[in-house]
Amino acid sequence: MCGIFCSIAQNGFVSPDSATEQLLRNRGPDSMGQHQVVLNASPLDGNEVPGQLHATFLSTVLSLRGTKVVDQPLRDADTSSILCWNGEAWTIEGEQVNGNDSQLIFEKLLAASRGANSGVSSTRATIALLSKIKGPYAFVFWDGRNKALFYGRDCLGRRSLLKKSTPDGTLILSSVCDNTSGESWAEVEANGIYIMDLLLASTSDSSLSSTLLAHGLSNNKHEEVISFVGKFCDMGSSLITIDIAVP
Repeated sequence: MCGIFCSIAQNGFVSPDSATEQLLRNRGPDSMGQHQVVLNASPLDGNEVPGQLHATFLSTVLSLRGTKVVDQPLRDADTSSILCWNGEAWTIEGEQVNGNDSQLIFEKLLAASRGANSGVSSTRATIALLSKIKGPYAFVFWDGRNKALFYGRDCLGRRSLLKKSTPDGTLILSSVCDNTSGESWAEVEANGIYIMDLLLASTSDSSLSSTLLAHGLSNNKHEEVISFVGKFCDMGSSLITIDIAVP
């Protein structure tokens, strides 16, 4: 089990407090890494200078797979993409994962982004890949090529991910929190994938909003609709009655 933390702030970088950092270290004693980067949002109200957001990505790793510890956050120098992964992918696109799953998922996410010719098609390809991951997970993925932040949990919610928004508009995601702080945290619902598109975001708003791409059904026939079909989400609503004869 690993720990992940991400903050998107308008007024400077926001790192976890000391208590939360220690809780994250407890979840991932083998490695801890932090990466901070300024993200350029879209131009505001016709201004020539785009808005800027300050992003902090932090991961702690408990290494259970592969022959060596793979440090996180995973980063791609060419696109500035970043992945914080806490999970265990058993299969991806039907293929069994034998080595380090976080590294393989990052490579596939980068390939999905590179293979798209627009932001919409990139989102479609990213969601399609995530829907083909079988196993428990929580993640934060910054698609640097298309300026979009993806985060969420598997549809059974087997890995923790918490969220809070501060009065100054900062969005914070974390596997754990320090309950003694008295701050208001909420679980990220295990009901789909959340997307923050910085090409559409406005940093003049008091808070940063995310769009929920809810779980779809595997029988969705509308190609224009982007659906996130989790591996365990297409469940029937009817009950099966079995008569048992009692001797």
